[in-house]
Amino acid sequence: NKMIAMLCVHVDDILVISDGGVVSVAVVKALHERWPFGTWESVSSRPQGSEYCGKTIRVVAGPKGLEARVGQKDYSLGRVNTIPVSQEKRELTDEATAVEKAEFKSAVGSFHWLATQSRPDINVYSNMLQKCQAGTMLADVKEANRLTREIAQTVEVDVRVIPMSGEFAVCLWSDSALYNAWAEPIEDDIALKNERAQG
Repeated sequence: NKMIAMLCVHVDDILVISDGGVVSVAVVKALHERWPFGTWESVSSRPQGSEYCGKTIRVVAGPKGLEARVGQKDYSLGRVNTIPVSQEKRELTDEATAVEKAEFKSAVGSFHWLATQSRPDINVYSNMLQKCQAGTMLADVKEANRLTREIAQTVEVDVRVIPMSGEFAVCLWSDSALYNAWAEPIEDDIALKNERAQG
């Protein structure tokens, strides 16, 4: 009645997570012998970690024992780029240029991938910017660039999976309406307007 391992499969990539015990090690060995294709790596023996589906997974010593860390530093530095903004004098409510709109859509896709894979801290901004793809304004492009700079400054942020024991409870609170219809910007530096968020 105790989980000792987990098998994750994505197309042709396999990830096995185990407790490192005798039984789970034997199961992983049997899997490797049955399907010896590709490269098999032990994440815990690689300080720099291993790549899996665009994410770097590392095992490090934490305050409560070994913990897993999942991050996307390489993706953040290589695929999340600032959108070039036309230097002509414009109002924040002016429509974005065709090039800015195309780059904005690409940036929003990059934000979404990061938010769903390893950066839950940018979910709200990613969600708000997705709603601005129809009729993108200069303000939206500038907000995307602000988020790009924030990501570049926090590329070391990882999701941490820490050991837990004993009884515990997980409590969640959510209000999906909160970020769909705000009357004023959530923070001073957010340029997205109420009518855009509801679109």
